[in-house]
Amino acid sequence: MIVALIFGVIHLLSQPLFPFIGDLSDKVSSTFESKHSDKDIMDYLQEEHGIKVKVLENTGEKNMKTADGGYAIVQAEDGTRFRVNINVFGAISGDTYLFEKGKPIMRQFIKLNEDTPYVLGDVFTDLTLQIDDKKSTYSLHLTIDDDVELVDDAFMEQFYAAYEIISRWNDRLEKSEGLSFKQLQVGYFGEKRDIEETFYISLKNEFTSIEDFERSFANSNDKVIFHTYNTELFDYVESFQDQLPEELYFKKDIDQPFLECYALEAVDECSDIALHIGVFGGDNFGYYDNEEMREKLLEGVQVIQSIDAPIERLIVHGISLPDDLTYQDLDREALKDVDEVTGMLNASYEIENFKEVKRTEDLWFHKY
Repeated sequence: MIVALIFGVIHLLSQPLFPFIGDLSDKVSSTFESKHSDKDIMDYLQEEHGIKVKVLENTGEKNMKTADGGYAIVQAEDGTRFRVNINVFGAISGDTYLFEKGKPIMRQFIKLNEDTPYVLGDVFTDLTLQIDDKKSTYSLHLTIDDDVELVDDAFMEQFYAAYEIISRWNDRLEKSEGLSFKQLQVGYFGEKRDIEETFYISLKNEFTSIEDFERSFANSNDKVIFHTYNTELFDYVESFQDQLPEELYFKKDIDQPFLECYALEAVDECSDIALHIGVFGGDNFGYYDNEEMREKLLEGVQVIQSIDAPIERLIVHGISLPDDLTYQDLDREALKDVDEVTGMLNASYEIENFKEVKRTEDLWFHKY
């Protein structure tokens, strides 16, 4: 009985019970197989696109440490030059043939398109093709007329109309050429007309109304949009800087203004704003249990509470708290007996329910 059972198990194991394992193994092997000689590349392109090529340069597999190599440059019989990608394992992982072939098609499509005046309307002055060779994508770039402001209703109405037209272009291009535009960009030089801000929206979405379109546009560009469309709000809030204690200031960085929007309802409407403030003083001033710092911070909180704006969060930078915030109700001396606390952490913290703070004892922090 036992012998028969053993022979039965051996027989079962010899059968292709899980054929997909073999298929998966073959696929993994082909992915990691080092095949990138000139002949390998020519064979690959013949099979993939039905074209004959001449290999102009072959750098071999990509170097994981230096990121050098990892491609070959080839030229098809029709003169098209393009790149063949080679991964770190030495296997061919794709090419840019269709992308390079598409460049003149896309340029000609835009040049001869009779719908372009309807895309521009009275709001935009120029429509150009943007080519990203690194990502192998095409986008369209619209430039806003100097007489049009982002806050004008005419801008959003024409932008939405342009989006709908170009979405139809994409449908035609995908059916006829297998090509499409990835993004619709808008260039705006602002009030000073010196530095161009570029906004974008993906052309892969569908919208049922201009309100949905505006909301998606705002969320895709929230940081830049919020500041650009709300300069009066920024100026208004910044006017309270002089009322803060001298140890506090509105904190602004290159990539983060002192106001941050958490819920951008429309390009000029945010219902949940965070205000960033910084703290500076002596070496001991920035500690959470320093009573002078807490008094100054309370003064600042009371000033900010008086601002007529939807500021729902207050973020404080440059103060030090225990690395386990559970114990922030203890001073540093008492923390010496708490094993869970291993040190102080100077970081950015949000004051919990800052609108309800009335005393220094109400100041409670959590990580930003």
